[in-house]
Order: sequence, then C-alpha cells, then structure tokens
Amino acid sequence: MLRVVFFGMDLNVLDELRSCSVHLIGAYLPPALYWIRKRFASLLRLHPRILKKCFGTVAVYGHLSDFLVKYNITALQSSDINGSEFLQTLTRIKPDLGIVSNFGQILGDRLLSIPKYGFINFHPSLLPRYRGPSPLEHILLNNEISSGATWHRMTKKIDQGDILAQETFPIKLQYTLRDLGAKSLVLAIRMLGPLLKDIEEGRAQAQPQNEADATYYPKLTKEEKKQLEEMEKLF
Repeated sequence: MLRVVFFGMDLNVLDELRSCSVHLIGAYLPPALYWIRKRFASLLRLHPRILKKCFGTVAVYGHLSDFLVKYNITALQSSDINGSEFLQTLTRIKPDLGIVSNFGQILGDRLLSIPKYGFINFHPSLLPRYRGPSPLEHILLNNEISSGATWHRMTKKIDQGDILAQETFPIKLQYTLRDLGAKSLVLAIRMLGPLLKDIEEGRAQAQPQNEADATYYPKLTKEEKKQLEEMEKLF
C-alpha cells in the first residue's frame, strides 16, 4: 500500500484519498493558532479580507486544519517546506508518493526527490495547454469548446512534468468559472484511484508533454477580470 503525503487546499481530493487503497501518512499544514479561526468565526464570515490580512495562514488554511482534526490525519507542519527541518521530517516518515492539488508554494528539487515515486499534481487543463496559475479563467476568455483535467509528475519546471492521466470534457455555453473548475475537479478525482493503483503496481505510463503545443497564462489582469465579469462568467 502506497504511503502518501498530501499538499494542497482541495479538500475533495484529500477526502478521495481517504477512500483509496493508500496509507495517508500526513498532509502539509502551515503552523498557526487555528483556534483563532474558531473563536472569531463570525468575524471571518463578515470580514474575510481583514482576517486574512491580520491572521494570514489562519484564514486561508483553517478549513484544512478542521478537516485534518476531524479525520485524525497527521498535520505535517513547517514554516518552510523547502527548509532542512521539514526535509528531514519528510525523509524520516518515508513517503512513497506526494500528491499536490491547489497548492500555492513551489516545491524545491530536494523535496521533490524524497518520495520513492516523486510528486504528482492535478492541473485543471489539458496540458501542455494552459499552463500557469489561471488556466480556467483564460479557457473561458478564449471561448474554448473543450477542456479537461491532467495529473502529471512534478518537476522544478512548473506544469511541465510528464502526463500520467488526462481526460477531456466539452464546455457548455452556460459554464461559469465555478462550473469549469468543478467539472475539472470531478474528473481529477475519478482518475486518482486508478492512477494510484497503476503507480503502485508499476503500470503507470508517463507521456512527455509536447512543447510545441504548450501555452502559458499568468494571473488575470484587471481588464481580463472585467471582461469575465461582463461575460457573466466570474462566479
């Protein structure tokens, strides 16, 4: 059974891991006083921007903290995921695989090399197209008629690792940003169990990305955000 660690904010993916035939040995959670979020829950609802500015990690990672406590999942805590202390911790627990989904930090080479099978990441597009931090928004801006979900190996080059699993779906005219993200996530979750089994049994097929087809999109500009709002897609 694969020994798995999780990095990210997609609790649906983390929840799926609980039902997969893996040993979930921990999930990364930045250190913070998470009791603050519970005590000031009403403030969080009324003034999320203020609370995020004041308490940062507490506001962003509070729901993940609750999830780990609820299901008794070990929190792997460190202020620096690429620091020597955390690298030693991860080396000591000997993970076979790291799984990443919706994680905003860059994983260094030393960290990526610790698990036996490395790290895999979920990206909500048909890589190598729409690499970068805002694929969903630009897919809608470009009026694409199809998209998909990709699981790929992680390398030091962001979104450029070999593809392990990928599925496509048609984009309906009424799809909003939320619809597109939800559809990609559903496909990613559906692919995850079989992919993990293939990795464990040595059947996973890694397909290099074709750089000739690669596209990259940075974060939205104010003008692009306004355009999405006018298209009634930004929700």
